[in-house]
Formats: sequence, structure tokens, C-alpha cells
Amino acid sequence: MLVIDHRETEPDGAMVVAPRGPLGSATAPTLGSALDTLAREKSAFIILDAAGLEYTSSAGIGMILHAHRSLAADGGALVVCNLPEETRSLFRLIGFDRVLDIAGSAEEAERIIAERMAGKPPASPPPPESRTEGPRAEPLERTEKSATEEATAAPETAAEDGFDRALVVECAECGGLVRVRRSGTYQCPHCRTEFSVEKDQTIIF
Repeated sequence: MLVIDHRETEPDGAMVVAPRGPLGSATAPTLGSALDTLAREKSAFIILDAAGLEYTSSAGIGMILHAHRSLAADGGALVVCNLPEETRSLFRLIGFDRVLDIAGSAEEAERIIAERMAGKPPASPPPPESRTEGPRAEPLERTEKSATEEATAAPETAAEDGFDRALVVECAECGGLVRVRRSGTYQCPHCRTEFSVEKDQTIIF
């Protein structure tokens, strides 16, 4: 069960949303709906205080990214603070620290949201960490078949440490289809969005 508390900052009037509990596929829509309602009725400048989250699944991460884009499109902003270190490390791995405003504390988050409300743009994102060449994601053209049918119709022999069949992934950013053969961190060849594929084939954008 996810419990969502919220309050208004003084004197700016931004909203601080503090969910408590698991943020997974069953609860992410609840938090997303709460953020949408607050953005419509209160303020499109929102601080998401993650201190009370027990864990965050790929569905929860996707919801946070969707909220960021939605608020930005409405002229607002989302600042995430107090992320557990494991989740924050994952955000750095998949490049979310170059997309989202992430603060280490509630006080820092309130300072950042005040800057966004005053019209100050985000600081230039840090350059991505250099790393050795990883596995490649192969672009696929969309056809009338579904992604599952495409993958089934053209099974690939996986690498020794790979999957039995190639996995077809739909990019959460551009909707392009890519094919991967093993777990690892990838970059969409269509739009350069980074994502990771776990050994159990969980996909995280």
C-alpha cells in the first residue's frame, strides 16, 4: 500500500509530495494520478520526497520520468529528493541524473524548486561517465506485427551469457523498436536514450 502525504512550501507555494511504501507497478499509477491532480489544482512545481519509499521498480521509475515531462510541458518542474542510495545509483547508471533535478535533501530541493519558479534553468548536466563499449542495441523497423511477433518470427541464437531469444524493446522516449541479445546497459540507436536490461529481462528506462 502506498500512502501519499503532501504539503505546500512557504512562501513559494510549490507542492511537496511524500509517498510512503512500495513504488511498483501496482502503486505507480496512484502516485502519478496524485501528481497530475496537484499540478492541475495546486501547482505544477512539485518536490517528490522519496525518503519514505521502500523500493522503486522500473514502473515507478517510468512514472517519475513521465511526471517530469508532463510538468515541464505545463511550464512547471519536478525535483526529486532523498532517494535511497541504491535508487540514486541506478538513476546515475541510466542517465536520469542528466534529465531530472535530483537533490540530496528536502532543503536543497526547496532551493532548486524556488530557482525553477523564478525561471532559472537547470545547470548543465554532468558528462556521462566514460565506460568501455557495451552491448549494442539493433534498430528494428515497425511492421504490422507486434514486437512479440517480430521476436518470435526471427529468433536469434544468443551469446553464451545472453538470452535464448533476442528481446525486442520499445523505447520509452521515441517508441522505436530495438533488439537486444543479453543483459546490459544500452543506448537507443534512434534517439540515444539510455536503458538497461536485467538478466531476468526486466527493462528499465
